[in-house]
Amino acid sequence: TAYPGASSQVIADTVAAPLEAEINGIEGLIYFSSTSDNSGGYSLTLTFSPEIDPDIAMVNVNNAVKRAERNLPTEVVANGLTVYKRSSDMLAVVGFSSKNPEHTQLFLSNYVSMNIKDDVARIKGVGQAVIFGEMKYSMRIWLDPVKMRYYGIGPQEIQAAVRGQNLQAATGSVGTEGSSQLMQFKLETLGRLKSVSEFENIIVRSEEGGRLVRISDIGRVELGAETYDGRPMLNGGPAVVMAVFKLNNANALDVYNNTVKTIEGLAKNFPEGMEWTTPYDSTRFVRATMEEIVITLGLTFFLVVLITYIFLQDWRTTIIPVVAIPVSLIGTFLFLYIFDMSINTLTMFGLILVTGSVVDDAICVVECCICLIH
Repeated sequence: TAYPGASSQVIADTVAAPLEAEINGIEGLIYFSSTSDNSGGYSLTLTFSPEIDPDIAMVNVNNAVKRAERNLPTEVVANGLTVYKRSSDMLAVVGFSSKNPEHTQLFLSNYVSMNIKDDVARIKGVGQAVIFGEMKYSMRIWLDPVKMRYYGIGPQEIQAAVRGQNLQAATGSVGTEGSSQLMQFKLETLGRLKSVSEFENIIVRSEEGGRLVRISDIGRVELGAETYDGRPMLNGGPAVVMAVFKLNNANALDVYNNTVKTIEGLAKNFPEGMEWTTPYDSTRFVRATMEEIVITLGLTFFLVVLITYIFLQDWRTTIIPVVAIPVSLIGTFLFLYIFDMSINTLTMFGLILVTGSVVDDAICVVECCICLIH
């Protein structure tokens, strides 16, 4: 959640304390940690026991957050509190940049937010997609303190004027059905303001003699970013960086491959000059590890055949340890399926161990048979 304008200490006292008091003691919760910054942001990470159902844990967290809302500042509740279920480690980081000088960082951030982020978040196994230093289009009013002092206007008066004149109101209609009036008209107002000129014409005060003090008289208005807290860089240039987090029970390789396919499909409609890359990919380690394990299995098979034949000097007796290898692998996969285990670095290492142990047993059996025959 966020508390705009508050310091980290204020957030810790007014936001963190009520939330953590309600969250403490949730079933299966091992520990939690929170961070608050001077830009108004607050983040709370909860870690649960492995046997707890993630869906049930998320329901319990949401219930605790609802109980804490009555003790939170109004601005925090208005901004909203969001709960995500995800792994604590980033799966990948996707960077977006553009060779077109007209594509500002603000433009790229909004394009990624509206056209890419939601599609990636809907991929099966993705827990959350986060844009670091996200810059949302926002109408910014830069106030001149000297002019404000001249007119004797404070920030609260300006906020009240903006809230009062920038709203979508239901104005009703002239004439109603069933009345004696022959015609009915629906009334419509200007509603929410959209352009810089409309915000500049907001009336802050009406003085004597009919003089109006507008926003343009005490400051300037521009269409900019909601916040300027961070400016991500990629290869020395401005960029937009999006992190992808997976669910705890999701397959990292499948999620990453589906993410790449999704972005490749969306890239066909990118504005001219816009590019994307993956500067961080956690699955590279997984892929390299799995490849090395497969190579190790192949070497194990080859060395078993070679060493057995060298010492026994008979192809018929060499066949027994060789047949034992696929039998041991099939048996291991059967138990992996029964206990609902996935193929990962730990289970693959187990395949290497079971191959070596079964081959050793097979060699011992062959040697005993040879000794009995002699």
